[in-house]
Order: sequence, then C-alpha cells, then structure tokens
Amino acid sequence: MRHVLLCSILIALSAGSACRSADDPAAITVEGRSLSIDDSARDLERLRGDSAAVTAYAEAGLNRLLILEDACRRGLDSDPEIESAMYDKARSHLQYIYLQYKLGMVPVPEDTILSFYSGMGEMLVYTAIQSDDSLTADSLRTLVARGADARVLAAGNTVILQDRATGGRCGPTDRMRLVGNDRILLSGLSQGDLSPIIHSPSGWRFLLLDSVYRVEVPPLDSVRTRIHDFIWAHLSEDYKHTLEDSLVEAYHLSINPLAPGMISSHALDPLGTFSPYTDSEAGTAAYTWDGGERTVISLACCIRNMPEQLPRQAGDSAWVADFCNLMGLYDIMAARAVELGLDEHSEVSRNIRIDRENVLLDAWYDAVVSPRLVVSEQDLLDTWNANRGMLINPERRVFRLVYASPGEQMELLGTLLESGRDPFSRLDDLTVPAAIMADTGTALTRPLEAADIPEDAREAAFSLAAGGSLACTLSRGGMLYLELEEVFPENEASFEESRAVLTRLISEARQEEIVSGLVDSLRSAYSWNVRWDFFSRFFDETSSRQDQPGGD
Repeated sequence: MRHVLLCSILIALSAGSACRSADDPAAITVEGRSLSIDDSARDLERLRGDSAAVTAYAEAGLNRLLILEDACRRGLDSDPEIESAMYDKARSHLQYIYLQYKLGMVPVPEDTILSFYSGMGEMLVYTAIQSDDSLTADSLRTLVARGADARVLAAGNTVILQDRATGGRCGPTDRMRLVGNDRILLSGLSQGDLSPIIHSPSGWRFLLLDSVYRVEVPPLDSVRTRIHDFIWAHLSEDYKHTLEDSLVEAYHLSINPLAPGMISSHALDPLGTFSPYTDSEAGTAAYTWDGGERTVISLACCIRNMPEQLPRQAGDSAWVADFCNLMGLYDIMAARAVELGLDEHSEVSRNIRIDRENVLLDAWYDAVVSPRLVVSEQDLLDTWNANRGMLINPERRVFRLVYASPGEQMELLGTLLESGRDPFSRLDDLTVPAAIMADTGTALTRPLEAADIPEDAREAAFSLAAGGSLACTLSRGGMLYLELEEVFPENEASFEESRAVLTRLISEARQEEIVSGLVDSLRSAYSWNVRWDFFSRFFDETSSRQDQPGGD
C-alpha cells in the first residue's frame, strides 16, 4: 500500500483526522480539517517524557492533514473509483460490527444448559462407512445388514483414508456432543442398529452403532462454560444463516441480470483489472436493495481491490453473479449497522475514518508522488552494480493449493479434511486461485514468496517441512488448504530478477526528499495551526515550546 510508504516518511498517526465537536478542541488544524485534542492525548500518553517523539507526532499529524486537504482540493475524494474504495473500507467494518452485534444477542437459556447436562453421560462407539457413490454405499450397507463385519468392510472400502486404519471406528463420544450428519444418523438408534444412508457433499455415509454405555458426568460447574460455548456455537451458526436469508428477503435484494456479464466482459484478468467502462455502463446498478444500490463500477472496483491472495474469477459471469449476492448481503448488513447507530461507536467510527483516509493517501501518492519517481535504466544498472552482492532472491516455495469460499465450498473442504480425503480430488467443487498458479489443472502454484501467501497462513506455510500440509481459516473469510511440493532456497539475484527490487529501492530513496518538498509547499499553500502549548505538556520536564501558529 502506498500510504505505508508515506507513513515511513510522515510517521503517520493512528488517530487520523477527527471531526471534532465544540467540546473537543483541535490540537492541529488545516483549513477546516482537524486532529482533536482528545484523540491526540490518548496516543501521546505512551510518548510522555520523550519530547522528540512528541514533536515528531505533531509534525506527522500536520503533514497528514495537509496531504488529506490537498487530496480533497484535487478532487480525489470524488473520483468514483476512490469513492468506491472508501465505501468498501467502511462497509467492511460495519458489516462485521453488525454481525457481532446480532450474534451477541443469541441467548443460551439456562434450561438449555441444564437439559444438555442432564443428557450427558451416554457414550457411543460406532462404525462409519462412506462411499463416493450411492450404489456402492447401498451394497455395503446390505452386506452389513446380512451380518458382514462392518469393521472389515470399512477397512477395505471406506473412502475416508484415516478410517481404513481403524476399521471405521468412531468414539467413544458423548451422544450430546454429536454434530452434523452423524448426529442425524444416530438419532433414535440403539446398540446394534444400522442407520440409513445419508448424502452430503463429501459422499454417501451410513453408521453401525456398536455399543452404548454410561459414564459418570462431572459436576455441572466444572463443565458449564464448555456446554454454554458448544450450544452457543451451534445456535449462532444456525441464527447467522437465518439472519442472512431474512435480510436478503426483507430488503428485496435484486441482482441486475445484465451486470455479471458486463463486469466479466470488461475483466482483463481473473484478479479484476478492467478495461474502461462508458459512463452509462459505470452508473448501471449491479444490484439494488430497499434503500440502496451498488453500481457496476463500484462492484468492479471492489473485485479489483480485493487482497491479491484472495481468489476470484472476474472473467466468469457466474462467479460475478455469486459475488453480487454475497456483496449485496454485506451492503445490507452495513446499512443496518448505520440504521442501528453502530457506526457512531467511537472505536468503529475511528477505524472507519482511518481506513478511508488511507485510501486518500494512496490516491494522493499515485497522483502526485508517483509521476515524480522516474527511474532510468542507467539508474537501475548503477544501483545493481553497487549492491549486487546484497540482492538476494528470498526463499520461494511451490505448493498444491486450493481455496474454499464461505458457504458450501468451505463446508465441503472441512468435511474432506475431517474425513481424511484428498481435497485435490475435488478441484471442480473448490476454487483454484488462477493468479498464483503454474497449472490450474493440478492446483500447482508458481514459486511463491512469503508475501504471496495470506498473512493468516504465511508463517505456518513457510515453516512446513517437505510433504507437509496446512489448513487455515482466513480472517477475511474462507479457508486455504496447501501442501508443500518444492522449496527454492534464497540465492543471489540477477539484474533482471532484481529489477523490481531496484526500482523500489531507488524510488524509496528519492521519495523522502520528494514528499518533504511537497509537504513544505503545502504548508505555504494552506492555512494551518499547531497547538504547541498542548503538545508541550507531554515533553520531558526540561523541554518546552511556545505556540507556533502557521499559515494565517
């Protein structure tokens, strides 16, 4: 992100530029923009006694406000693509806080806990057999019903590899803690009973209840928290699905049938880089809901601005249609958050403001700084010759990798992993991120650096030993599964391999001077004031500084 580069120069503030009330005077002002005393004081407490750090904080706050003011004066905040990016930053926070607010209201009644506790103590041991097709499952079940040894059949026929070693044995498990299809299949069964066959995304499955026995249950107080959390997890998941369906229905989410094809036809690559839209196309509603809409250009920008590691198929109209449904739900959640006043919570408001401002910082960098960072071929050669011994290709790794999007794909991948089956046998039902693939048919990636892996999985993926595997639920949604295929150790880079790094090094070396010069010019262009009497309260005892108003 470009604002990160600016942060290294400006030591950008965590507080951002708050809109202050009459009761919250400004520590710094630039034209009508301000950084409040209350926001600043919270940050400055950790710097108290370090006058240099306090001064740097104040200077950075001034510089940040000057750049944001200049970005708005240039009209960057009204550019449709930048407006879309700022909206999605806010939407992400709002949909999350809304969902947490609603799930936090899911109660676990005391009588439910007591009922669960009273049912504990019945332990089940059972044999599970699973097949890829219904005919095989039916024939295996017939054999078990006629007296064949279920364990022997499971060991030779179940498609769940880990169950072959144990003859399909499951348990002992408390009946109250059964989940999913096994809970359904064992419901009402007695010892020796055979369940019917049930179909799920992972195959056809049936169970034989081998034994039932009772154990002593621990005191309620020692297991109450675990019971509460178990019940709440299942209630909240059920409630979440109900909530999502009810929101879509109540707000009449409607997808424009022409929008997915329009967006996919403009996509230049799977990541969502797009060819120019006409004004008419850009303003077309991709979908609407009661009280709002999202335009085609906004949705196209949302796809393009997703973190690179997150898979997408922007050129596939079916994928875009599914994305419309997902984002429509998220937009409705964000709208509900605003209706409920959740956006007025200080921490939520602050985080939204900071993220929106960072989008503007990126836009200002692209529009103002980047054009001044011209790097010639001779610059690159000179820098390479001076630093070639220090230019190293980082370790790269090749993985087999699949991604499961939230919903059915994630449920399928979880089931495959729990059952010990190979996720790569179901590539057609999962997502293969084309942007990082060398071969989409086998889900084999190109050599990846650590930065190419989502942050949630990065450290673990680059700690895997040969042949190791990793499943990781991503904080932004979905699940990643990968297996390590090959490791390329770090090595000295050639000139061509170093080109991107050299360009970045030269640019970073020059941009401090460029940004500093630009900020100096902004101090002359805009009216500003810093309350040094306020900041000096956080200096050490021997330091002081008088008010130094600027601009006007």
